[in-house]
Amino acid sequence: MESSTNWRGFQEKNYPGEHLTLEELRNRRAENGYIYSTMPDYPRPQFHLFYVKHDTNRVGLEGIHADKGFRSGIRSGSEDPCLWWSMVVTPKDIQSAEDRMLEETYPDRTEEQRLMQPRFLADFATSAAFRETSRLGSFRFTFTLREVLDAYGEQFCDGKKPVMRVYKTTMYKKEIMYAVLVHSPKLNGEFSHFPLLTDDASPVCGYNKEAGHMIWKAEAMCDTHRYRLMRADTENRMTAEPWNEFPKYFVWDNVTLAFHVGDEVWTFGRDKLRDSLTISSPDCITIGTEFFDRPAALRIVQRLWPEYQEDRVEPDQDVEERGKY
Repeated sequence: MESSTNWRGFQEKNYPGEHLTLEELRNRRAENGYIYSTMPDYPRPQFHLFYVKHDTNRVGLEGIHADKGFRSGIRSGSEDPCLWWSMVVTPKDIQSAEDRMLEETYPDRTEEQRLMQPRFLADFATSAAFRETSRLGSFRFTFTLREVLDAYGEQFCDGKKPVMRVYKTTMYKKEIMYAVLVHSPKLNGEFSHFPLLTDDASPVCGYNKEAGHMIWKAEAMCDTHRYRLMRADTENRMTAEPWNEFPKYFVWDNVTLAFHVGDEVWTFGRDKLRDSLTISSPDCITIGTEFFDRPAALRIVQRLWPEYQEDRVEPDQDVEERGKY
């Protein structure tokens, strides 16, 4: 384990080359009081995620527009050669994960039991990983995962497939981040000490190459617990039941992708950037950046892309449609 302070001034504890479950972190006596809290039963579903996002502030937006793409912070003095993206979890992703969880737990459900099963997983999806708000700025770029992997392969890998590796587990006060490193095959020698990312055999996350989605086995969906998972096994049924008048705080986890770009600009083109851009509202917790209300943010965007229209469509495609990307 390595302790450090990141460029935003936050203390972090890193476990390079490993994606550690909560139980594994406890077994290593990780220094985090929240992970040892006794919590009510809660679900740990498997999500299949098809979209990634990159949030930024006004300065970042203007730089992306000028460069026609993205860059790491190296030219600004950072030592990190990676560009970071977060996974997007849509309401349909939550429903699909719930259906998958029920089918795996109760494969013998009758049709009547399926029809009588209430929705429950969304009640637990309360952490920042599931919210549409932003902690890092008013401007969000959203792409399909396959789209960014293909674009990265074309520019950085001479048209070959990027390599994905288990980068690290990073633990903050109330957040656990599982980072996946994406790099060119030309850098296999430099990064061979990080294990290759597999498919769903991984205890935390993996990548399904055929379907083009990230697999995330959530360890902690709720940063604040208000419900407990109730199972009625004789009825092949799960529900979310109110648990406590006073919510209990815990950690939350998420998956991020670190694309190794060095000091190069990862170009996407003016129109593609415009079409992927949306305006975000601030989260309840923001990280040292300036936010704008929607009219002000829209004016900023339209000064850069005059033809930009506000009625952007958020990602929420049907599963059948996703396979087309």
